[in-house]
Amino acid sequence: MAGVITLIIFSKIFFTLIKTSNCLQTNSYTSLQFEFNIVSFLKINLGLSTSYVYLYNYYLMMNMKLNNEISVLYVDDEPQNLAAFKANFRKIFNVSVANDATEALAIINSAHINVVITDHMMPDITGADLLEMLKESHPHIGRILITGSSDINIVIEAINRCEVFRFLTKPWVKDDLVETIESCCQENEDKQKENLVSAKLVETNQQLEFMLRQKLIS
Repeated sequence: MAGVITLIIFSKIFFTLIKTSNCLQTNSYTSLQFEFNIVSFLKINLGLSTSYVYLYNYYLMMNMKLNNEISVLYVDDEPQNLAAFKANFRKIFNVSVANDATEALAIINSAHINVVITDHMMPDITGADLLEMLKESHPHIGRILITGSSDINIVIEAINRCEVFRFLTKPWVKDDLVETIESCCQENEDKQKENLVSAKLVETNQQLEFMLRQKLIS
């Protein structure tokens, strides 16, 4: 019963938040930042169940997909590479760029990002280190590592430590990279669906077990 009441209360909150976020028409960044902050609030302050957080994350993903807004963050310490990426993809995706991991994390913590593409060889924090951090803190963000090196050890490190969606070498080919980004987003969407279904199944089983115990006691 408690689970049903919680679900009803959350549903009201959830759809109120959707309505509010859809009213933020000033610019896409404002709306996305609002939605990102709501997800953080649900996780940290309300302590809501995992399935509810998955549900809202899935809403964010589908909302961006319907608005044709796949948000991509490209990280590279060479300004010419950042400029080239933005020039090639700004009309296809919602593009943000950062010249180091610190700037990248600041963007990720203030906006909703679908995919992070990062160069590996950067000062202070490598691309692999950045993606490993994101795997723990933002597992729903797609991770792609790109480098000019052909060192097989970097590939192994990227797969084992960061669980990257794909490892790419420079120079990238525009059409291939577009396909990679879209495939990465699709995989993330599928994972969100699976996570939501799995979490709801666990909660449903727990509720059924509770009801059964109550019936046996009575």
